[in-house]
Amino acid sequence: MGRGRDEPGTALLAALADAGPDGVPVAELLALTGMTRPTLYRHLRVHADAGRAVQVSRGYWRAAGPPAESRPSGRPGSPRWPGRHPRRDGNRPPGRDGQ
Repeated sequence: MGRGRDEPGTALLAALADAGPDGVPVAELLALTGMTRPTLYRHLRVHADAGRAVQVSRGYWRAAGPPAESRPSGRPGSPRWPGRHPRRDGNRPPGRDGQ
């Protein structure tokens, strides 16, 4: 019964871990977690500060470390990869320029 409070946080980490190199849009994270926008951004900032999440472009986030498509099969969905990448402000994935 006490797990109810952890479920949105768990859903957030799972969605970030499953995101590809382009990340997952905030709108989708809101729908998956049921969090309000301010709460979601607070959680994202905490994860980013801890090195667990990166903002790949405006409104798109993913787990730090290799994107889901390039992860070895031995650790699927793990949001805590040892080879974390620094936050990449200003780098936009192809096809998202101007969005």
